[in-house]
Amino acid sequence: MNDFNDWDATLDVWKSGQILLPKVTRWKKYTKDEDTDGGGIVQNTLEHSYSLALLGEILLLSLGKYEPNYDHKLFLTACLLHDHGEGELERDVLYIDKEPDGHVNEYIAFKQRFSTLKTEVYESLEQAFLLQFARLEKAEIARFPKQAQEQIEYLQTNKQKEALAFEALERWDYVLYALEQYKERRNEKILVQVLRNQIPELNKLASLMPGFEEEVWTKKARDWFEQFVEERNGKWIEQKGEM
Repeated sequence: MNDFNDWDATLDVWKSGQILLPKVTRWKKYTKDEDTDGGGIVQNTLEHSYSLALLGEILLLSLGKYEPNYDHKLFLTACLLHDHGEGELERDVLYIDKEPDGHVNEYIAFKQRFSTLKTEVYESLEQAFLLQFARLEKAEIARFPKQAQEQIEYLQTNKQKEALAFEALERWDYVLYALEQYKERRNEKILVQVLRNQIPELNKLASLMPGFEEEVWTKKARDWFEQFVEERNGKWIEQKGEM
């Protein structure tokens, strides 16, 4: 009797995240500093993907009364898929160290794994994966293969609010992880460094997204985080390539 091979492509994609995403540890440069700064809770990319999808649902439910017409399916699929490229490459890149070619490499790795699926299935998943890049500048998008560029341009034109929400979600998630380390471990360093990167961007997003300032990046939150950084002015200046 011959083997049953009809589901091989699905099986390969189905198991890849289970195997590869747990191998990628996030926030490495902070988790090892337990003796000096308090360290951080170890989080792998599979755990992150689940928590981001949950946080994404919380975000859309919170924003729904201000903007009820989000493409919920696209957004939550993007949450689940966004780090599969990093899983394939078996590495995570901190915010300060992200480079344009890194985005392209993650897309190529994602495509190599997922494009074995039926075309109509793959194209839908590819679009969701590419949502995370829809806020990039034109020069960065031009680095992608032509097919991906066209998808990203479509998303920029037709899914602008979902792209904004996804960027806001990722930045909120960064702050939440850093806040957790401060609350659980009194790690001030990670919170200061993350906030220096994220406060200006979250301020911009609050002006662009209906409801984000009212529900998430509130005046109370902004004031607290800005004061936290101001009180530690000049401390823990982050550099690229730190290990």
